[in-house]
This record gives sequence, C-alpha cells and structure tokens, in this order.
Amino acid sequence: MNSVNMKRVLLLAPLSPGSGNAATAFRLADGLRQSSQITVNCMSVDTPHIEPDSLLASIRQYDAVLALHAYRAGHLLTSIYQNTSCLPPLILIFAGTDLHSCEPEWMPTIKQIVPKARGLVCFSAEWKKYAESIYKDFLTCPIAVIPQSVLLSTPISERLPSSTPFSSSRKTIIWAGGIRAVKDPLFALRIMSHLTDREFQLLIVGDLHVHIQTLP
Repeated sequence: MNSVNMKRVLLLAPLSPGSGNAATAFRLADGLRQSSQITVNCMSVDTPHIEPDSLLASIRQYDAVLALHAYRAGHLLTSIYQNTSCLPPLILIFAGTDLHSCEPEWMPTIKQIVPKARGLVCFSAEWKKYAESIYKDFLTCPIAVIPQSVLLSTPISERLPSSTPFSSSRKTIIWAGGIRAVKDPLFALRIMSHLTDREFQLLIVGDLHVHIQTLP
C-alpha cells in the first residue's frame, strides 16, 4: 500500500494500566490496524503538561481524531476545536462514566465538545437513548451504536496464580473492572447468591492497587 493513501488516526483515551478505558482503546487500535489503509497512534488524555499548541500541531498530522471518553478527551480538545478551523474530523465515543456517573462540573466541557464531533458513538442502544435525552440540544450528528467486543488472548486459567482456587469442572463467570463503587462488583455477588447449585464459580478480576474496604 502506497504510504500516500494511508489514513492516519489519532486515538485519544485514558490509558491507565488495567483500566477498562485502556482495554477498550487498545482493542479499538488493534481492530483499526487490521486495515492495511490505516495507521493508529494512541495518546493518553492524562499526558502531563501537554500544551494546547503542541497538541494542535500533533492533531494536524492526522486524518481523523478518535476520542474515547467525552469529558476527559474533551477537556483537552474543546479549546482547540472551538478556536481553530481546518482540523481533522473528530469522532467522540461516550464512556460509561460520561453517562452514568457524570460529575456536575463535567457537563460544560461535554456540552462544548459534543457539537464539534463529526461522529458520535455509544456502546449500546440504551446508552444512545440516554445520551440523546441528556445532550439533545447539542447533537449535530446522529449517534451510532457499536457494541463492545472482547480481545481473545491466553486463557485466563493459564495465567492465574497457582494459589487461585479454580475448578475446570465448573462454569466460570469472570467479572473484570476497577474495584470501586461505580463499577459495583457486589452486583455480581448478589446475582450469584441466587444460584442454588455449585455449577458456577465467580472470579473477580480488578486492580490490585485499589484499596478494598471490607463491607458488612
């Protein structure tokens, strides 16, 4: 493929190791790179001391900007897309916290960046309906629904510590995510408590560095 025909995509996302956003971002990048016509570079929205002029210069090198997390990416992009013309199209992906645990102080940023997007994406029809109800006065394009997927790798049973109680004879349900209130890992436990047999086992996979408080 002639490099002249290659499309360059900048993927802006929260990339904290072990986070769901990082997993989603890397899965998106991996999927886009399957095309021989697309190159993808990832940039963390948490990059320290990034200057707007420096980010603007970087953005101009790309054919499109794909931003995961409307608030955290929008915090960097709002001033650029409001004050500069002739920029690559922005595709904005709503993250779970944009919709389900949005802080009041986030709203001005989200309401400013949403109208600048040439494409908007939600991971489910339910999320789309919710986003349309909240931001209906700021939408300048339809919201597309693209369900999330998973990236298959080494079976988890082969990567668990030897001390992990794991039975290959039982069906395993894996709950993965940050162990914090907004993710509500206890929801999975409550569901499992209604099962009357021992056919299933539950593995909760989360960040080992998160402080866990024992609940009564």
